[in-house]
Amino acid sequence: KFGQNCSSYLTLEKGKSYYFGKSVNGLVAYGIVKGTVVVLGEPICAAKDFTILLSEFKNYCQDNAYSIIILNTTSMFLKEYEML
Repeated sequence: KFGQNCSSYLTLEKGKSYYFGKSVNGLVAYGIVKGTVVVLGEPICAAKDFTILLSEFKNYCQDNAYSIIILNTTSMFLKEYEML
């Protein structure tokens, strides 16, 4: 329903881990490589919930001592990425 990024379909590939939003309906699909969380494409949620979901995910990564890299993003949420 909310997968607007051309890479959103890759969330269904085997080997992904998922972070599900705690206060919003959404998810982030990711892999971990040498202590770095790698996300391909945007988190998947309603546009109005994006900042909340990304903030929750950022906190999750910090709490678990992971660095984050998000690849193949679009300009749709550039302001939110810069803010966080």
